[in-house]
Amino acid sequence: MSRRYALLLGALAFAGCGDDKPAVPTFNKTVPSVEQRYHGRTLADWKSYDPEAPDELRTATAYALAALEKEPAESVPLLIELMEDKAPTVRLAAVIATGRLRPSSERLARMLVAYLPSKDEPLRRHARLAVGKLGASAVKPLTEALASDEVRVRWGAAAALATVGTAGAAAVPHLKTIAVEDENATVRRQALLTLPRLGPTGVDAGIAFLRSEEFSRREEAAAGLAGAGADAVEALHKLIQSPFEQGGELAALAAGILADIGPAARPAMGSLLQMLHEKGPSRFNAAEALIAIGEPAVAHLETMASGDNPDDDIAQIAKYALEKIRGN
Repeated sequence: MSRRYALLLGALAFAGCGDDKPAVPTFNKTVPSVEQRYHGRTLADWKSYDPEAPDELRTATAYALAALEKEPAESVPLLIELMEDKAPTVRLAAVIATGRLRPSSERLARMLVAYLPSKDEPLRRHARLAVGKLGASAVKPLTEALASDEVRVRWGAAAALATVGTAGAAAVPHLKTIAVEDENATVRRQALLTLPRLGPTGVDAGIAFLRSEEFSRREEAAAGLAGAGADAVEALHKLIQSPFEQGGELAALAAGILADIGPAARPAMGSLLQMLHEKGPSRFNAAEALIAIGEPAVAHLETMASGDNPDDDIAQIAKYALEKIRGN
C-alpha cells in the first residue's frame, strides 16, 4: 500500500457512536485551489474510481462525494453502486454520504430502508438517520416499511419519518393506526412521538391522542407535541382557549406541554396569563409555561403581582413566576 493510500485510510477512520450524533469524517471544504479537492483529488478524479481498487479507496470515494459534490442528483448513480459494494466499510461510507448529500431518490431511499433490519448495528443506525433526510422521496418506502413483520424495521421507519417532516403527512393515517394497534410498545410510542412532526394533520392527531383513556398514550402524545415545538403551539393554544376545556385536565396538560416547548410558546402567552385565574393544576402549569417564555411575560406578571389584585393566590403565583424568570 502506498503512503498516499495509507494516509487516506487513516483519515477515513470513523466510530459508531450514539444515534443522535453519528461520527463521520471531517470534510475539508477550505482549499486554496480554484477547484475543490479531497485529499488532493478533484471530484471528477474520484468519480472515475476503479471498482477493483482497494477497499479504502472505494470508501474514500463515498466520502469525497459528500465533501465535494454540489449537485447531489448527479451522484445518485455512483452512490447506488457504492451502496451495493461487497465491502461493509464502503457500504457504510455510502450510507453516510447519502445522508449528508440528501439527494431526492426513491431508489436510494429503498436501499436505505432495506438496511433497517441489518445485523450490522452501525449500518442500520446510519441508514435510519440518512433515509429521513431524503425528504419526500423517502415517504413511500418508509410508509410501506411500517407494515413490516420485523419490529426494528417498523420502529426505524417510524423514527425516520420524524426527520422527513411535513413532507411525510401521507404517513399520518398509518402512524395513527400503529400508535393504537401495533403489538410492540416501543413502536407504538415512536408513532406517537413522530406524528406531530409531520405537519398540521400530525399535530391534530397528537392533540386527539391527548384525550385517550390510556395514561401512557396521553403521556407519549404529550411528549410528541412538545418535541414538535413551535409547530404545535397554535393547536395547543386553541385547546386552552376552548370554553369546553377551560379549567379541565386537558387544558392543564396543554399548558404543561407549552411549558416544555419554552420560548416558542409566546403566541399563547395571553391565554396562559388568563389561566392564572383558574383553580387547580391549570394555574400551576400555566405559570410554568410563562416561566419558560421568560422576559416577554415579565411586565404582565409584575402587574398581577403588584398587590392591587384582590386575589392573593394570583399575586403569589405571579411573584413565584417572576422569581423563577429572574433566577431568584
